[in-house]
Amino acid sequence: MKNSKKIVAAGLVISFSILNVGQSFAAINTNSPFYYSNKTRQAYINLTDLQREELDRMNTDNNKVLTIEEVLESGKFSLPIKRGVDWIYPFMIDKNKDGQVGENYWGASGSSSSNTNNSTHSTIEKETPEYDSSHELISTPIDEEKDVKKKVTNKDLNELREAISEAKLTLSAVDIILKKAPNFSNKNIVFLRQLAKEAQELIDLGERVLSIYK
Repeated sequence: MKNSKKIVAAGLVISFSILNVGQSFAAINTNSPFYYSNKTRQAYINLTDLQREELDRMNTDNNKVLTIEEVLESGKFSLPIKRGVDWIYPFMIDKNKDGQVGENYWGASGSSSSNTNNSTHSTIEKETPEYDSSHELISTPIDEEKDVKKKVTNKDLNELREAISEAKLTLSAVDIILKKAPNFSNKNIVFLRQLAKEAQELIDLGERVLSIYK
């Protein structure tokens, strides 16, 4: 009975949360690579509706990073792209971590291609960002078990077990909402599915980690 009350309470909390963010979430393209990536999801959500639309339009290759070429083709930004200045910065790769993207890209200083021959072009550094999936929590493999065990304490394991329990509670709450509030669920089905998906992924990853210590 106690657990049942907890599940119902969690369901109510989630329901109110969805109601509060329902309109803004509806405008978010959950199919966007920037939303799908754990690295850029929060930055993507924090954008205005118009910024998200513009960002997705610029991302012509539908990849998880915005390239310099795509930015230049938009005609709305000049290089270098700077952290804290240009809102598209979080969606690009800053290779040297200096807070700027494209500072060494040919043409960043406004040079004209008509004054430069082809042989010179081949010696100019061009940045071609490559997506690094190592930041993805769910897709990151557990490497060597001995290395993991060195860093994980009993406190960490207990916290992980608690997180798994909460994730399972979330799944139960979503299930209750889907069954008891069909009209509300139909209007927010994308959000509910994403919530359930992330909870299940956390459970799977957590149980995989715990299996090392059995």
